[in-house]
Amino acid sequence: MLDFESVPAATTDMTLGNPYAAQGISFSKNAWSMASKIAQSNPGDGNFFRGLDANNKSLTRGALHLALNPDAPPTQADQAFVINVAEGFDTDFSLLYAASISGKGQISIFSNADGLGDVLGSVDLIEGAQCVIRPGWLCNWTPAGVQFSGVAHSIRISGNDGQFLFDDIRLQLNQGGNPVPEPGGMALSLAALGALAWSRKRRVR
Repeated sequence: MLDFESVPAATTDMTLGNPYAAQGISFSKNAWSMASKIAQSNPGDGNFFRGLDANNKSLTRGALHLALNPDAPPTQADQAFVINVAEGFDTDFSLLYAASISGKGQISIFSNADGLGDVLGSVDLIEGAQCVIRPGWLCNWTPAGVQFSGVAHSIRISGNDGQFLFDDIRLQLNQGGNPVPEPGGMALSLAALGALAWSRKRRVR
């Protein structure tokens, strides 16, 4: 799961400060990490929170933010970022998102890296509700997921500039639809193969 709890306090370009690179996860431009100003530790500069504890501190620290690269021209094509997954994933894709009251967007799953290949599935992101506790902040989180068949290698997230945050992204590779067998099941399978080989050997004699 990508929970962004280890991101820096300052808003950071995920193409440069990616804590998931060793897992084969990469991010395109317009993907930024952000930390809540009222996080449990190392408060950052992002105006969001997810739940509050008894001390009025956020129960989560980091999130992923969709925002245009300051060096890019403000075109429609730039209002998106891509998450690449080198190993691929084929089941259990879901996340939480917080949107402003005017936010609209979409998540699409692609068979190839960089948002290329076949579109395996998509889901629309809808506007969020006003944050009652702190107006102007993002604090209402909504679950979203995509059902699809096949192995995906990238996720494209598009939407209004600066109007979305994402957290707890779940990706899972289920061996192309064949779950890894339990140890007991593997032992039984190996025993069966051994017995079959012994039986064939007897017939040859």
